Amino acid sequence: MGYGLLDAWGQSVEQQKFADKLISSVNKDVFGMTDEELRDPSTLDRRKGLVVQLKDKKIGVFTEFEGFDADIWMEDDRDIMMQLYPPRGRAQFPSLDVFLEAIEKPFARVFDAVCNVKAEYYAYGMERPHRVTLKHDSRRRGMDLLELRLAELYKNLGWHTFMVDVLKECQKEMRRVAESRAV
Repeated sequence: MGYGLLDAWGQSVEQQKFADKLISSVNKDVFGMTDEELRDPSTLDRRKGLVVQLKDKKIGVFTEFEGFDADIWMEDDRDIMMQLYPPRGRAQFPSLDVFLEAIEKPFARVFDAVCNVKAEYYAYGMERPHRVTLKHDSRRRGMDLLELRLAELYKNLGWHTFMVDVLKECQKEMRRVAESRAV
């Protein structure tokens, strides 16, 4: 592997820091918190995102975005993986086709010429829903799920800026879709 120090599960120091750094960036740049607020224990209830530790991964879990929830983690010290799925308690997006079309635009805008994005998606009620599980919660199965691999993104110095930008853009796009459906 050659990634420096590894823990008992094969996780590097970089993988250990990944979710914490991403959550800190999202709290600052998407939800407008300052460094002082992030350090202050009294603001714990206002912070967004949660780090879930699996034996070989630290996963950033976000359930505060409008129209979708997200799991984000690092694979092999170079790729960033994302799962986008319906908000808590739902198995389906109002329309998976509309969601996929809306989400494609922010990824194309932010990651064009930065990294390759490979996507797989699973629709609710597919023949094999056992394949559709969340990385941080394997008991939650059988739902709409979009899984993306952002190849080699972590090697870019500003990776967290790109991640924050795409999450902001996705939220803005989902708001636009919700507003257009409400009219």
